[in-house]
Amino acid sequence: MFQIMVEHTGEWPEKGPMQLNAQWHGEIRIAPEIARRKAASFLAGHVSMMVLPGEPVLVAGASPLWRVPAQLYLPGIGEAATLGDIDVDAMTGAVIEPAQAAILKMQSRAHEFAAYLTPSTTTPG
Repeated sequence: MFQIMVEHTGEWPEKGPMQLNAQWHGEIRIAPEIARRKAASFLAGHVSMMVLPGEPVLVAGASPLWRVPAQLYLPGIGEAATLGDIDVDAMTGAVIEPAQAAILKMQSRAHEFAAYLTPSTTTPG
């Protein structure tokens, strides 16, 4: 089982509720587990070994992709935070590389969470 998200490009009405009828039809060549593995490899090489992929969500559209959350895991804590997302092309399996600023932000957030959630290693005295 996996989740599907459909992006809607229309505007929200100024008054009243929005009426939606979402339907998508298309072919997906890359399985969610393959997308997860591709994201894992990218995260280990570009962010941190402590950042692992979560469950992929299919973003359906003209160019479908798998959106994989980047989750910080800490020893003794487990999943500590979601730092961002890695997108994987659902037709080719290629990682859609985030901008360098997004990678740096994930690294910075991982460091901040780790510093806050893990005990200090300094010795008293």
